[in-house]
Amino acid sequence: MNEFCIYLDWAGWKPEVWTGILQAVVAGVAIYAAGRLATKQHRMQIAQRVGAVVALLAHVADLANGYSQDSKKAIGSTAPTHWTTGQLNAAKDALGKIAVHDLPDEMLVDPVLSATDAATDFCALLASVIAKCQTHFPLSQAEADRLEVYAGRIGQAYDDAVEVDRRYRPLTREQKRIMH
Repeated sequence: MNEFCIYLDWAGWKPEVWTGILQAVVAGVAIYAAGRLATKQHRMQIAQRVGAVVALLAHVADLANGYSQDSKKAIGSTAPTHWTTGQLNAAKDALGKIAVHDLPDEMLVDPVLSATDAATDFCALLASVIAKCQTHFPLSQAEADRLEVYAGRIGQAYDDAVEVDRRYRPLTREQKRIMH
């Protein structure tokens, strides 16, 4: 029965045995560290991609909000004939080119689709307002209100995307202090 018992004589082990054990432990630690590093890099990459989507949404929301505020000031005038929408259209097109399956987080799907729809409607309405004002018909209150509604939808989509962004890139203490 004693032939199956393993006698561990720690002091009597040869240096080759100790070297083998040490190599196994170091290899295990290296594999663990490599896995942790790969996970951290992956999370950083996702955070960067989420940040890029949120930055694009912020740009579209900022532009739409600017046009909405300008439209409130231009009610009853033909001032919108001088507005240029190239930057807004380019941002809207960039937003529309984001493939839903390429989004880094599934929680960004609704904000991106909502912002894309609202930005498309906003740009179409803005183009019709500019065209109407070019024929010397002034901007109406209803049109300004509709622009404000679309800008609000874009802004809400941006706010929703920021909530997703905070999961990957939480605010620092300094940023929290500035906000409050």
